Amino acid sequence: MDITSNGANGIQVEDGSVLTVTASGGKANVISNNGADGVRLKGMALAHFLSAATISITGNQGFSLHCDNSSLVEADVLGLSPPIRCSRIAAP
Repeated sequence: MDITSNGANGIQVEDGSVLTVTASGGKANVISNNGADGVRLKGMALAHFLSAATISITGNQGFSLHCDNSSLVEADVLGLSPPIRCSRIAAP
């Protein structure tokens, strides 16, 4: 998936929803150049990025990854471009 040039967040996950990102055909998913955050989680949302090679989040106007205190990310975030604001990150 390529999510680019939206006027707001690239992806918003909220209210207990789950986002799972996997690689398809060896190509990374790209979330870039959006008008706010690349990926935004709120309201007990959960995101799984199964490996750093599955996602590229760059060039967004806000945070690459932004989570409220009730949300959780399972990911290797070392490959994500700063800035990241997420207090609950667990290794996959």
